[in-house]
Amino acid sequence: MIFYNIYSHTPFDKKFATQGYAYAKEYPNNVLDICIMDDGLSIPGRFRRSGKFFEDDCHAIEMAISNNSTISDDGYERGNGLWSTLKLVVEKNGGKALIISSNGCLDIINKEKYKYSILDNSNIFNGTLISLRLNKCEIQNFHDSIFQFGKNPYKYGR
Repeated sequence: MIFYNIYSHTPFDKKFATQGYAYAKEYPNNVLDICIMDDGLSIPGRFRRSGKFFEDDCHAIEMAISNNSTISDDGYERGNGLWSTLKLVVEKNGGKALIISSNGCLDIINKEKYKYSILDNSNIFNGTLISLRLNKCEIQNFHDSIFQFGKNPYKYGR
């Protein structure tokens, strides 16, 4: 889902994205880190380009994980990739997630403990970085978990 987002949301040309990376590392303590990044439009940039209003870059991240799509207004057709990923990683796997896009940042420790931060201008990330920490365990009812639509618990307090 996340890899598809890089290609569907960012035109790979000289004006926007030129590179995308994926990194994974397995640790002896049964933890797996996966990091995906690109130097493309960013989540806020994509919302801006599609004419969707947001207050700041953290609000754009919240919108992206709340079933808002820049491609379709049908919440059941599009806009569920990041939401489904976070639901599986954090809620079903007990893992963690970090999303950085432009100068917005969301760090999720668990469903109840998360923090949005606005990065200062010297720390703007040109593109989007998504880092996931998974516990190596089986996820029960995987298919049902993806298609259970619900509300985003990671609200941005502006």
